[in-house]
Amino acid sequence: MLKKVVLADGAAVTVKGARSVSLRQPLDFPLPLNRTENGFANGLLTLAEHLRHASRTQASPILSLRIVGPTSIAAAPSDSTTSTSLKLKRLAPGLVELSSPLKNKEVESFSRVNLEGEVPTFLTPTQFSTLWPLSSINGSNANLLGFEKLLHSVLGPKADKKGSFRLLKADVSAQTYVKIGFKAEKKVSEGELEGYPAWRTKPETLTTHFEVLAKVEGEKVVPEKVMQLKPVVPEDNVAPNLLNGNVSMSKIQDVHPPPNPFQL
Repeated sequence: MLKKVVLADGAAVTVKGARSVSLRQPLDFPLPLNRTENGFANGLLTLAEHLRHASRTQASPILSLRIVGPTSIAAAPSDSTTSTSLKLKRLAPGLVELSSPLKNKEVESFSRVNLEGEVPTFLTPTQFSTLWPLSSINGSNANLLGFEKLLHSVLGPKADKKGSFRLLKADVSAQTYVKIGFKAEKKVSEGELEGYPAWRTKPETLTTHFEVLAKVEGEKVVPEKVMQLKPVVPEDNVAPNLLNGNVSMSKIQDVHPPPNPFQL
């Protein structure tokens, strides 16, 4: 059983089944936090690029993540092939190191970009597409932009000055929710049908539809919210003789619509 996996520079893996991810040690980030107003999380991507360069210069791992849950780790596919493999080196019982057998191309350093107006942003393999240690990220994601704005507001005036700040704790959790629909039926008594039209067939049972939002916890499903669905309002179709009475066509007033020049 693996308890710790070390990723060497160039190794990328895909983790599945994780319930939560948290930091095992604090992280130091430089300031200022460069922000742009073009709908792109430039500040966070710059911080991630700083972490990537710092991890290459230091001997000990600069970023350590704790992953909780029944996870599986597989080598992430590379850009050139559909599948790849990683070199595995056993360092201690329960501790392995994964490294890439291929020589990866040096990634260009991230530079600040200010886009004018509605200029589209193109995601390339070398820039704008990674948020280290994540190998794939969308810099225009609304959640990422909101987090950058929150970080800038927490730092206050210091965010635009030279210095540094330390991230002590960060937790990310995932939860699976399901929607379940069901209906309940009950017998209808005479007192519950007041105001019901006499010509309509009276129902014997009343059906109510519900929708449940439930959280999956292991093998259990815990309901979080139960909401009653509005029934579809039926539309009554009535024959014309019931609306106008039993009148012959000879007594109905003639209606002459205006002529239409496009009608044959």
